[in-house]
Amino acid sequence: MQKNRLTAAMILAGAVPFTAFAEQQLEPVVVTPGRTAQTMDESLAAVSVITREDIERIQPPTLTELLRLQPGIDVVRSGSFGTNTSVFLRGTNSNHTLVLIDGVRASSATTGQFAWESVDPAQIERIEIVRGPRAALYGSEAIGGVIQIFTREPQGITARAEYGSFNTRRVDVGYGGGDTIRYHINGSWVDTDGFPPQRSDTEDRGYTNRSVNGGITAPLWGEATASLTGWVSQGDLEFSNGEQETENRAINFRFEDQLMTNWFHSLQISYALDELTTAGAQRNKITTHRRSIDWQNNFALTDRQMIISGVNYYKDHGRNRNLAAGVLDFDESASNYGIFASYLGNFDFATFEVSARHDDHEEFGGETTGSTAIGIPIAPNTQLRLSYGTAFKAPTLNNLYHPGFGGFWGGNLDLEPSAPVALKPASNTVTSTNVSQYLSSIPKWTISSNTPAKTVRLLM
Repeated sequence: MQKNRLTAAMILAGAVPFTAFAEQQLEPVVVTPGRTAQTMDESLAAVSVITREDIERIQPPTLTELLRLQPGIDVVRSGSFGTNTSVFLRGTNSNHTLVLIDGVRASSATTGQFAWESVDPAQIERIEIVRGPRAALYGSEAIGGVIQIFTREPQGITARAEYGSFNTRRVDVGYGGGDTIRYHINGSWVDTDGFPPQRSDTEDRGYTNRSVNGGITAPLWGEATASLTGWVSQGDLEFSNGEQETENRAINFRFEDQLMTNWFHSLQISYALDELTTAGAQRNKITTHRRSIDWQNNFALTDRQMIISGVNYYKDHGRNRNLAAGVLDFDESASNYGIFASYLGNFDFATFEVSARHDDHEEFGGETTGSTAIGIPIAPNTQLRLSYGTAFKAPTLNNLYHPGFGGFWGGNLDLEPSAPVALKPASNTVTSTNVSQYLSSIPKWTISSNTPAKTVRLLM
């Protein structure tokens, strides 16, 4: 193992896109497990990568058809294209996985769920899947793990058209280029007639999705660069009792600079939108906004040791409007501050990772999480890993503020976060063969109805 990997990874993470860095390495490079560039054999997390080449080979009709092929992931879909989909990572709940799109928190601030059906595989360049709690680096939601989707960056001109069953049509086009200033844009369109979702329904119920992503990266001075990326997805779904419209966005501005040979820092300002409009007997419009700021610093202590630290702020805003009655059910927001630090040590006899984070939520107060991992070489190209981590799930805006239904299942400002722990021994080789065993303990949330005498306990 090269002695200068940690320093080189930190410098290259800020100097070039990690996709270009990965092409120069024998081992794939990941950035999600440790919030810095690492080869997969350096990372102590259980991580897998889906590349654009994998997507072209598999040709999945949906993102979840791609994810269900990965170990430790279960997928439940309520119907055909565009219907509600849930993803379960390592047996945890569907809202216990942190989902990032180009580094942006993309799950709904009201339901806590991510709209998996909104992501067209034609929009994906790469997916990194990290299994196990990562709250010590990312905060709330990272209980079962983290799934980060990197949007597609075409080189030159790309175009494709498809036709399939249920009168399904697909078109995607893209263009990317530039030398000093790099840029790309990619658009896709999917339309299907679908099929009757119920036996009593004799009409086909279709789905249409329109998506576009783009980005630009420009040098500023010295090693400093600035980039702007954006992804927008709009969907129209028909069902037996009406239809629904969805819109999702993830926009990210990022500034990076190599201040010194051993000090790299980045500033990220991001925004995510999740909007659902339903038509039928119950007409509602649910809109959530997530705005966040992240500042991260990577310090190389030696050629084998690094400290990563950062601060994070995000604010969730949710609005639920009853269109049928013309009333606003709720319009609320909640904010969170977080600070974290992580130590990475890469030695001949062992590899270490120790991380800690403290979050201060506007409503439920503070929560401290931590994780530690060690990797010990036990044979050529084989490493034994042992890790322990704690994590938590902050109550969503629905959990806190929703008015409920008939006086029941309303929000409760006295909720406390769900805080599991996980212990995971594993062995790994550089050929990416991974055998792991894990144990997770997830306590219960207490959710009270509007009547103090009635308390319902839900296993989260």
